[in-house]
Amino acid sequence: MLPPHWAWLWDLEHHLAADLERSHKLALLLADVAAQLSLPFYRGDLHDVLERYASAAEIFAADIVVRLTGDCPLIDPDVIDSVVGLRARSGVDYCSNIAPPTYADGLDVECFTRAVLERARREARQPAEREHVTLWMRSEDNELSRENHAGLIDTSHLRLTVDYPDDLEVVRRIVARDGGGSRLDQFDILRCLNAERSLLDINLHERNEGLRKSLDETVTGPLTQ
Repeated sequence: MLPPHWAWLWDLEHHLAADLERSHKLALLLADVAAQLSLPFYRGDLHDVLERYASAAEIFAADIVVRLTGDCPLIDPDVIDSVVGLRARSGVDYCSNIAPPTYADGLDVECFTRAVLERARREARQPAEREHVTLWMRSEDNELSRENHAGLIDTSHLRLTVDYPDDLEVVRRIVARDGGGSRLDQFDILRCLNAERSLLDINLHERNEGLRKSLDETVTGPLTQ
C-alpha cells in the first residue's frame, strides 16, 4: 500500500468515444459524487491536462505524483505498488510500466516527481504534450532519468482499457465471470481470458489510438469537416 501522505491524482481524460459536452457533464457528476463522499478533488482545464495535473499537485502539496487514468477500471494495486516502489528505490525522475509496455493496455501506471511535473509545465509546448501529461517526460531530448517496470510475461497485446462500447462489454464480462469479488488482479484477469478466449476478439483496437491521433494533429493540424 502507498503511504498516506502520497497524493493520488485521479484523472478523467476525455475518451475517443465521448464528445466534449459529455465529458464535461461526466466530470461534473464525478465532482458531485466526490463532494458527497467528502473526497478531495480538483477540476481544471478540459484540454490542458498537463496544467490540470500541475495545479492539482500544488493544491494537494504532492512531492510524488502517481498517474492513473479513468479509462483503466481493472488497474491492479500490486502493479501500482511495483511501479511506485521502483521509482522510490531508484530515485529517478520518471518511472512507468509503459516504456516499453509489457502489461495489458489498461494496467498502465506512471510515477514521477513534482519537480519534473513543474518542468514539463514550463517547457512542454506542443498540444499533444499538454493533452497527454507525460509525453514530454518520455522524450529522450529532455534528458530525464527514467526506469521501466517490466511484467513477468508480455501481455501488452491484451486490451483492458475502456474507450469504446465493446471495451466496456469486455470489462463487464470479466467482472461478471469473476463474480464481482472485492479484489481482481491481473492473474485473475488472465485466467478469465484464457477460459473465455472469445473475449479477445471483441475489442480489436490499436493501443494508444488517442495519443496517435494527437501526434498526427500536432504535425498536420486537426482535420476539418
